[in-house]
Amino acid sequence: MTFCLKLVATLLVALVVLLPARTSVAGTTSIHVQVTPQSGEVIVLLKNPSKGTAKKVSTEVELGGKHYKAPTLDALTPGTEHEHKIKIPTPSREGTYPIVTLVQYDDEDGRMSVINGALLNNGKPNRLLERPRIWAPRMRERGRITVRYDKKLSFRLILPPEIEVISETDTLTGKRYVVRNPRPSRATRYSIFGVLESKTGPDGPGASISHANLSGAFVAKASSYFSPELLALIALLSLVISFIAYRRSTGDGTKPTRLQVVFIRYTFSIFTVSLLYFLYRTAYVVPDWFFQNYTSRGFGTEWYGRAAWRVLRAVIQRLYFEGGDFDHFSKLVADPTYLYMLTANYFVLRYAIKPKPKKDKYWHLLRAFFAIPAALGRLAARVGLGGRRRKDESPYRKSPKSTVRRKRKPKRVWTRLAKIGVLTLCVKIFYVPLLSSWAINNVVHQRNLFDNFTLTWMQVHTFVVALLILIDVGIFAFGYLVELPQLDNQIKSVEPTLLGWVVCLMCYPPFNSFSFAPVDIPLMDSWPAFTGFWRYFALALVAMLWAIYTWATVALGPRSSNLTHRGVVRTGPYAYVRHPAYISKTFLWAIGGFFLGERGLIMCLGLIGVYWLRAWTEERHLSWDPDYIKYKKEVPYRFIPWVY
Repeated sequence: MTFCLKLVATLLVALVVLLPARTSVAGTTSIHVQVTPQSGEVIVLLKNPSKGTAKKVSTEVELGGKHYKAPTLDALTPGTEHEHKIKIPTPSREGTYPIVTLVQYDDEDGRMSVINGALLNNGKPNRLLERPRIWAPRMRERGRITVRYDKKLSFRLILPPEIEVISETDTLTGKRYVVRNPRPSRATRYSIFGVLESKTGPDGPGASISHANLSGAFVAKASSYFSPELLALIALLSLVISFIAYRRSTGDGTKPTRLQVVFIRYTFSIFTVSLLYFLYRTAYVVPDWFFQNYTSRGFGTEWYGRAAWRVLRAVIQRLYFEGGDFDHFSKLVADPTYLYMLTANYFVLRYAIKPKPKKDKYWHLLRAFFAIPAALGRLAARVGLGGRRRKDESPYRKSPKSTVRRKRKPKRVWTRLAKIGVLTLCVKIFYVPLLSSWAINNVVHQRNLFDNFTLTWMQVHTFVVALLILIDVGIFAFGYLVELPQLDNQIKSVEPTLLGWVVCLMCYPPFNSFSFAPVDIPLMDSWPAFTGFWRYFALALVAMLWAIYTWATVALGPRSSNLTHRGVVRTGPYAYVRHPAYISKTFLWAIGGFFLGERGLIMCLGLIGVYWLRAWTEERHLSWDPDYIKYKKEVPYRFIPWVY
């Protein structure tokens, strides 16, 4: 009964937090432009793959400094296309000429532009072997574009009209541009082109074109009420206050009172969260710098160079903290959580958590943190950087009963609980934004499925599976966010080994974008998916396995989280098998691969191997608890009941 009440409370709180995200963001309008130059005309094909209607669509072609326009379209509706045939004069000389196409249209945000570059061959072509190399990292209010090219040739950068060039600087190898983003509040990707031209030569005019994308990054976290400067100020003030309060409460060797412990933990938690949010808001400078200075070419063309670039790009790009894994957290969770830390967390600490210094991992963590200056001072004195020590600062003291001088040992602060506190913080830093965004995104997805629901087999299957995933992700998000004695979900220990962290994190972004690449190898060109009865049978099995997976999460309730131990659960599917979630996931992947052609055999074997390692490392971690040893004797089957 107690467990049911906890589960109901968990789901109610999750729904209260997540239901405001019931509607999705409307899809912005976009147009794809395809250009085919021919003798005497240019064929421009316009496609609208988005959900919005493009209005007042104008198209013009530029050749040799002259512009040729097509009739304006009143509207280009979603899913439609239109072809223009624009007459152009034939150049007088043979060679290759650059053609620039500009398409402009109106959408909900105003006038938008799309450009396209192409080469027109008149008679004998003369395409230059040298091509400009363009680096364009993400653009916010401003952006930088770096171009390298042969300085002996003529170069021009082609940008959409709304992108304003603030400055243009010549470098030894090319040019550097600083541009302004006209819509920093919108994630817009602009196509840009670099054109190299040689207007004289024995083979006539020559040209080459390079294409790049200039992404205007919409930073959802920029709409926060708390600026990075304010977060840095709050972090500094709370750190100073926490340190002073800690020194005063423990300076004379006495134990701090309960109210002092609550206050110190409260101010230290504000410092921790403020610092993390500050880094969350400002860490984008690292990938900006990296992608401005490094490209895949610097890592070579060998397989290991390509693999190293793929790994670095995925990990460093993560420091943007934006996109589907973070935007919902930024918009709906970050500020409310921070306001809670500033206001209500003190009262929760005082009346609900009631931390006890001997057993509280976060108290041990702040003790270890505040001991860093003293440890650095002792290290400096040991290597001779501390200056001459005064007599009253001697680390030796005389025993009243003996003349033997004994060295005073500093009190040990890096305890097992301090290590658990650090690892707990790492788990929450990684999973809280990720699972919060996933949960809200699944609410939006479920709402969209409900609005477009039709009573067909595939629609019912999609709706049911999405609902099961929503319940699973919502409970896990709550488990990472909330840790209370009343819910009996306080973290007792965290996975202590590197292998345990690796096999767990490789299943989540950004690591899963490259971690399974070595086993993503098909044995054959294609594997036909089953049709008819067997397809419906496979879909029913997949839905049943998702139900078992979600049943396991419901059984865990508020204790749901990866890499942590919050107590042994014996209810639900855990009464029959120790890893019901892992076995159901691997089975549904295998069924999807065999019957539905979703994954290859080697990929399925790789997934099974990783999840077997996850189960093994988790059991090795949990086996320090005698209660879990007892549970293993009660439930001897690791994966399949009564079999294995």
